[in-house]
Amino acid sequence: AVKLSVAEGARSTHVAGASLVRFASADAALKQIRIGASFRATGATNMNDASSRSHAVLTLFLAPPGTFPPDHGTALFLVDLAGSERTKRSGATGQRFTEAAAINTALSALGRVVLGLVERDGSRASHIAYMDNPLTHLLKTGIGGNSRTALIACVTGAEDSLDETLSTLRFATQASHVKNQVVKLESKAKDSAAGDAIRAKAAELTLDASGR
Repeated sequence: AVKLSVAEGARSTHVAGASLVRFASADAALKQIRIGASFRATGATNMNDASSRSHAVLTLFLAPPGTFPPDHGTALFLVDLAGSERTKRSGATGQRFTEAAAINTALSALGRVVLGLVERDGSRASHIAYMDNPLTHLLKTGIGGNSRTALIACVTGAEDSLDETLSTLRFATQASHVKNQVVKLESKAKDSAAGDAIRAKAAELTLDASGR
């Protein structure tokens, strides 16, 4: 497996060395999504014949026409989390066991980040451990930054999966209490430009008053 690293950008985080593909239509976007999905590893376990062996993250940058690579705009993260896995039940061994451990480690890190954000309650004071795992580092701006976040929890009513269902619902309930402070970047940019104009006008009037 290739070890991926996460890099910080001006507006969002990204996987270092990942391909950035430009497209201008939904069909072109779906084509790239299918290509990316073809690289996702799956494998058979005692619980699932085609179990996802990794988390998947699709990042879409929405930017004004003619802007590439995008230095400003909006980043949209679409994330498909692999389910937490109890190896005693899945029967995972060898490579499958290593994959399960990585999946569970990332989910635990995400749980700690969500708990930290809930305890912070919208303030900026406390430290959030985004850097503990590449997954949470990558999703930093989409989880607790200037963003809106939606979560879809996939569960089953099967009796033999009760523990997994309850665990997923607990996580979803906890995540629903995260409070983000969403600010329109356009408004901030306009306010900054207006402030610069006022300061420039004030400087001009000061020079005129002094006769210089």
